[in-house]
Amino acid sequence: MTSEVSVVIERIWACADESGGEVARVHTSTAEGGCATRAAHNPKLIGERAELLFMYEAARRGFVVSKPFGDSAKYDVVVESRKRPGKMWRVQVRSVTRRNGRSYKIDCRTGCRRRKMVAEDADFLAAYCGPEERWYIVPVRAFAPCNHISLFPHVEESEGRFERYREAWSLMGKIAEEAPSRLV
Repeated sequence: MTSEVSVVIERIWACADESGGEVARVHTSTAEGGCATRAAHNPKLIGERAELLFMYEAARRGFVVSKPFGDSAKYDVVVESRKRPGKMWRVQVRSVTRRNGRSYKIDCRTGCRRRKMVAEDADFLAAYCGPEERWYIVPVRAFAPCNHISLFPHVEESEGRFERYREAWSLMGKIAEEAPSRLV
């Protein structure tokens, strides 16, 4: 990874305790019935940063990137290949900031009812493991439906079920040739 890209990633992903930073102030009740303010991670902001980072990485790799208006779509980003104009894929972006035991677990549920993601929701899940600076580009049909997937970016020789999708950006082009786009 070039130093320029590393700087961009560092700036986007930085855990800042600043105005608009990843750490937000939240109000909680105290045992005495009063209110207290404490620092808490802001999941929405973390997700927005992951989406921004995905869009940057996809554009850097030659994809045309589009962001749906609002939050009501079941996917976060649409990518189109410059080599095959008109071929578009819906991408759900997820991220994780720390390990859960031996693996990084990516939540594959969606919506306020935490429904399991299915192929009708998106074509790809783009999962970013922040501490390892690794992307997994996983076709939704490879895991759906399930609650979560486990990733092992810190284990180079891992034989985990989803390791073949580590940095698999080229998959979006291969899938496009096999199946017609749902957006066109």
